[in-house]
Amino acid sequence: MGIKGVLFISLCLNSFLVASMVSSGRAGHGLIGYGIAMYKPPCAFACHNSISPSTLSCSMEAMDMPGMDMSGGATTLERYATDDIFLRALAWYWKMNVAGHAAIQPDPKESYQQALAKNALTMFEEIEDTHERYGPVIFLSGAVTPIGLPLLRFVPWPAYLVTKFDSYFIYPPAFGSRHKSPVFGIANVPTRGQALFIAYLIAINVILCASGIQSREPNSWYTSSSDEILGYVTNRTGVLSFANLPLLILYASRKSVLLWLTNWSHRTFLLLHRWVAWICTLEAALHSAIFLQIYIATGQHSSESKLSYWYWGIIAHQWGYEVWIFVTFAIWGFERVIRLLGLARNGLRAATVTVIDEDYIRVDIDGVSESGHAYLYFPTLTWRVWENHPFSIASTVLPTQSNSRISSEKEDLIIDVEKSLAHEISTSKVSDSIKQDDRDLGRKSPTKIGLMFLLRIRGGLTTQLQSMKTLPVLVESPYGAHEDLLSYSLLISISGGVGITAIIPFFRSYPGRSKLFWDARSGGIVEEMQDVLNGIDKEVFVGKRMDVYQVLERELGDSFEKAVVVISGPLGMANDVRMADGYGRRY
Repeated sequence: MGIKGVLFISLCLNSFLVASMVSSGRAGHGLIGYGIAMYKPPCAFACHNSISPSTLSCSMEAMDMPGMDMSGGATTLERYATDDIFLRALAWYWKMNVAGHAAIQPDPKESYQQALAKNALTMFEEIEDTHERYGPVIFLSGAVTPIGLPLLRFVPWPAYLVTKFDSYFIYPPAFGSRHKSPVFGIANVPTRGQALFIAYLIAINVILCASGIQSREPNSWYTSSSDEILGYVTNRTGVLSFANLPLLILYASRKSVLLWLTNWSHRTFLLLHRWVAWICTLEAALHSAIFLQIYIATGQHSSESKLSYWYWGIIAHQWGYEVWIFVTFAIWGFERVIRLLGLARNGLRAATVTVIDEDYIRVDIDGVSESGHAYLYFPTLTWRVWENHPFSIASTVLPTQSNSRISSEKEDLIIDVEKSLAHEISTSKVSDSIKQDDRDLGRKSPTKIGLMFLLRIRGGLTTQLQSMKTLPVLVESPYGAHEDLLSYSLLISISGGVGITAIIPFFRSYPGRSKLFWDARSGGIVEEMQDVLNGIDKEVFVGKRMDVYQVLERELGDSFEKAVVVISGPLGMANDVRMADGYGRRY
């Protein structure tokens, strides 16, 4: 090898060292193509990768000896002529001198131009740049689209078309007649509107896993274009899997910015969270399984699996992939800080538990004023002090001791009346017959600021609470901003059991004509809510199942009003209301 060859290699290695110090690939410096360069300049990296496995002599004379194998052993002229790596590093020193200086020697396997066409490094980095461009597309489209779609409701569409569109494309179950029913134990049946957005998330992941990928030949890394493309697709699934992680946490957050900027419910985002989790898991599984098969097939698994990057995965990489983990932690941490601040604001409170009957209990928390619903922590009830559950706020005022005495007298009156009229009058009629006197007493009774919750006893936490009188509680709130319904002239609300607590805020803020239909299992909870529901036009069904089809037909069948129907109750009741077509539904 002449002096030019040595100078060339020295220049390439020097360029590589400079690129190493500047280009990085170090953690915390962005993504590939956005602050991180992988193989630039490719010439330097190509030379380094070609020469680094070899043993180089400092003596030019020794390196110029024919038959000298740079890997440490004797070789033949034919090997020089056919070795792709050697040809790539010394492509400029081609044809007559690459194999040696013998008078008769074989021609190189590739010409100088062909050797230069070995674009493995360049092509790989271009594809990696595309991976990283598509990552933000996945995250931003999943975060921004829920903000943009609800804005369509401000477009002055004809009311009739909006009603029909919502009735057939947004609110019914995606298929069948059962909403939220499990499908093969994988996920619950979404509404049609939710299913459309889920389909969008799936489609954009599939499209981005396959687009922007091409093969460039010849390529020293892959034996065929199909292997090259398979490797790129496998890398793409890994990158997109991590790009979905921040979206996964964002959808699950109680204090998500999406809940402030959209009219979508937390329940909808939790559903999307589960579907994104499946997408993320599937992409990660494909990434791992395909690469495992590739390394086993090429015989590299036994050696590669011993390296740190293999068993540490993304943590050991220094190409910016870990940025998605940092973004995920940031979203999770921000949401937790906001929640802790909410807990600190309300402080440690005392909860008073009152057993209403065998089906329901009441929990009162003095000195807290919130709306919507709250998450309650009972740190002394279980060793899992972090465990919390959401409950709708039934009332923001609590009765004083004198009011409790009146309630006790009222209960005795109810029992007496029920005994005398049980053979001919239902519990609901008994409630109606005494409610006016009780309202008058209730309005005159003093009250105090606090939160009242009605809980149905279902086992677990509610069963444990049933045996308590008072206990410490932490209140995380407020949650559950309600949609503005002022554009509707009629509000119809259908509620079941403790679902009544989620309905009350609508009636408090709604100025138009409204009607409540409430299906309760027992009379105890009805009496507890008498004062809270004072002045609301209502029809109560106690101990019998409400026919929602008949109710909606009676109230809306011949009406030309712009009506809205709000449902809060058991799943079966919600499904019945959703399937009652033709009623301008909003739930």
